[in-house]
Amino acid sequence: MLVIQKDISLLSYNTFQIDVKAKYFVEISTIEELNELFAMDVFKQEKKQILGGWANILFTGDFEGLVIKVNIKGKKVEGEKENQVFVKVAAGENWSDFVDYANACWWAGIENLIAIPGNVGTAPISNIWAYGVEIGDYVVWVEGYDLQTRMFKQFSHDECKFAYRSSIFKYDLRNQFLVTHVVFALKQFDENYSFNLNYPDVQKQLKSIQQPLSLSSVSQIISEIRTSKLPDHTKIGTAGSFFANPIVDQEQYKDLIKHYSQLISYPAPHGIKLSAGQLIDLAWLKGYSNGKAGTSPQHALIVTNQWGTAQDVLEVVDYIQAEILAKFWVDLIPEVVYV
Repeated sequence: MLVIQKDISLLSYNTFQIDVKAKYFVEISTIEELNELFAMDVFKQEKKQILGGWANILFTGDFEGLVIKVNIKGKKVEGEKENQVFVKVAAGENWSDFVDYANACWWAGIENLIAIPGNVGTAPISNIWAYGVEIGDYVVWVEGYDLQTRMFKQFSHDECKFAYRSSIFKYDLRNQFLVTHVVFALKQFDENYSFNLNYPDVQKQLKSIQQPLSLSSVSQIISEIRTSKLPDHTKIGTAGSFFANPIVDQEQYKDLIKHYSQLISYPAPHGIKLSAGQLIDLAWLKGYSNGKAGTSPQHALIVTNQWGTAQDVLEVVDYIQAEILAKFWVDLIPEVVYV
């Protein structure tokens, strides 16, 4: 029988290590348990928060409702077509472990997305992105349940409305849709496969690789880079990159480049994408701390929590946003979701 727990600490369920409580808490491991939950009064009466891999979230206080932790597991090949393989993966599978699994099966495309905390179910929600690759490019459809109608629903790739570090699930359907499975279209690796290796950090690491590249060796390079830059969330509270890279229009970019010729920039659909981490660095806020929270000395984009409260973290975030706006006239938008 499904067990609903009361007044549960969420300290071990968020990578920011914020010690708050959930009024009610339940872990779902099967579709049958999910259907059982739908029939319970606590589901019908309480507001809900879905937890996947418990990263990319900041609890700002105790949650007065029902927290649903998704632990559904499983992987299955749905079919193959030409040089593609279609893989259905349950939401509760660890994301980085799945990348390792895909590499071992010689399924290409997501090798650059190694070592990103979270589970498969959360990957399409924030459309995880790293080193020139975003997961939305490989999602065929997303399956799950509408929590209002309690009906199964399937979203096609286009219906997911993937955008830069965003999707329909992150905002429009936040806590209204519970992801149970994601179907990916990955490529069968062969000698004609083209790796995405354009980033300077990756190019630098490649110089030490003598043998021909493989999916696993590229993932190893990416993992080593991430480890050198990102604090271990099991030792210090963090959700990884806190802010999305801002996009400015051409006119503002031309004005900025006059004063900051070293600005990193990339073309974007509606303007020019800047590096949020570089802006924070140029504002001398890399390694900034208020005593309990701050930015990482290794990477300005990483906000950390050293056993502080959510208010300590928000104080740092608010200060950074104000300083960047004053110096560059650029709004930094958090990727991390506040609850």
